Amino acid sequence: MDAIAIISALSISLTGLSSWQFAADRSQLSTQRAAWLLSCLCVALGLLLEGVLVPDADWPNWLGTHLIFWGLVLQIWALTAFSSRAVPRYFWPLILAALALHFILLLGISEFEPNSLLFGIVTAVYFCALFSLIAVWYWWVEAELGSRWPTLFSILYACAALMFLARIVLQALHLPADSVWVDAVEMGLYILASTANIYGGFGFLLIVLRLKNRQLARQAQLDGLTGALNRRGLELLLQRLSSPSLANASLSVVMLDLDYFKQVNDRMGHAAGDEILIKLVAFLQQHLREADVVARYGGEEFCLILPQTTLADAAARVEQIRAGFAQLACLDEAPVYRCTFSAGVACRAQLNQEITEVLELADQLLYQAKQAGRNCVFTEQGRWQT
Repeated sequence: MDAIAIISALSISLTGLSSWQFAADRSQLSTQRAAWLLSCLCVALGLLLEGVLVPDADWPNWLGTHLIFWGLVLQIWALTAFSSRAVPRYFWPLILAALALHFILLLGISEFEPNSLLFGIVTAVYFCALFSLIAVWYWWVEAELGSRWPTLFSILYACAALMFLARIVLQALHLPADSVWVDAVEMGLYILASTANIYGGFGFLLIVLRLKNRQLARQAQLDGLTGALNRRGLELLLQRLSSPSLANASLSVVMLDLDYFKQVNDRMGHAAGDEILIKLVAFLQQHLREADVVARYGGEEFCLILPQTTLADAAARVEQIRAGFAQLACLDEAPVYRCTFSAGVACRAQLNQEITEVLELADQLLYQAKQAGRNCVFTEQGRWQT
């Protein structure tokens, strides 16, 4: 057991150091990675204290159990950062109550000693609950990242929780310490708990990498100047909207283009043009719903996707935005400069109508709006007027 404890402690420490290495870039997840490193070091030191570094003593055993306990608590805290589910309100009070009980047992206020039967049962209950919570949170995080079934990491933590449950049952049955069942459960518990912590570190790193990849993929779909979707992001969105499950969903598409934008770049410079583009996107996002999408189609041309919106509602909303933007001071420096845009609005009214057809129709209507004198909104019925 001593050799297994030493190997397990070293392996857990190495996985924790790997998580710390990924935390060196000061990303938004660095705090959670540092917490995972600390949790691994607590568990590793706890394993060594439980009968390896200082054998035949009560206080190292208690301290080792306590370190493992708080190491698992840190793992739960680190995993909750990746899940949309919040920690229950009663969780931290229960943790503090467990800490108080351990101190009571240590100080001898209670009649129970660290090696007593009740102390062992209470400790097993705590660890069974903690391993179960880690397994559940691993499962939740994996599900939010797209996994349909629990992976090896959550299964290992769940198996370790079951082994702690088996220890509780055996201790309640008062089986002798040299029983074959007790030896089998203790060995299985030690191996499963250590393996869960070792592979749990790898699972934590995989979660971090998957989140980073998702973040990079998201950034690759955004326009670097305005923060709106870029052309690639719009194409991926249109592909999703063309899927069979969304083929019949009603939506409106708006194509809009800034009027005389080339003259702005020629007279005032590209910096002024960039400022106008940024203000346009900010104005659009401010006056659209959260579900609506703003995408930069190219240059000064933008595409709006308005889900669950009729043609009349979409045209009225775009007309209101057009009128408001025309009164906006687009440049911070004097003289005051105002800019306008033209827009074409089309709606997917027919069942199974291709979204690309709606986009092409909106683009044609935008051309009609420009031909009609600019600074207006066009639908299939002609110029929209409130």
